[in-house]
Amino acid sequence: GFLPDVGVIFGGIWKPVTVKTVPIATLKDIYIQPNIHSLTLDVEFRIATQRHMTDSMQLTITIYDQKHNLVAATEQPINTNSSPPSNVHISLPKNVQLWSLDSPIRYHARLQLIVNELIIDETNHIFGIREVTIQGDQILLNGKPIYLRGALHWGWYPEHIAPTPTAQEIRDEISQLKANG
Repeated sequence: GFLPDVGVIFGGIWKPVTVKTVPIATLKDIYIQPNIHSLTLDVEFRIATQRHMTDSMQLTITIYDQKHNLVAATEQPINTNSSPPSNVHISLPKNVQLWSLDSPIRYHARLQLIVNELIIDETNHIFGIREVTIQGDQILLNGKPIYLRGALHWGWYPEHIAPTPTAQEIRDEISQLKANG
């Protein structure tokens, strides 16, 4: 956009930075794909290792709802010498709630990589159980048509030097957009 032409020129680090130590093996390229018809999750991932691993590894995946109630869990042995992505299939209970525009229910996935009964890597992901498809010229969310309307947003926040609104400012902005129709 035109923001650099009219705003303050800035450079360098302008968002929070986290420095992490890297264990001997880490989870990489995690992708969670829900299937609303079979009520399953396919969790795709890769394992990045510092060296050839001979120790046994296990992956534990635990799914929680927004109130931190257990929804599903699985534990599977991992082959550390395979470079293509691995895939774990998880069944979900029938009472899971689908993500929608009116009810954006999100779930939390905790993935733990375990070697010799020690957790060496852990990552958390937030996701919604939903399906977006196209049928002809219609966009469907969970099998129901949705009608998209756009809003022009330049990402200009004059009260900030850099365009980094707070989470509350973004929520307020979305609520205002919804209220405006």
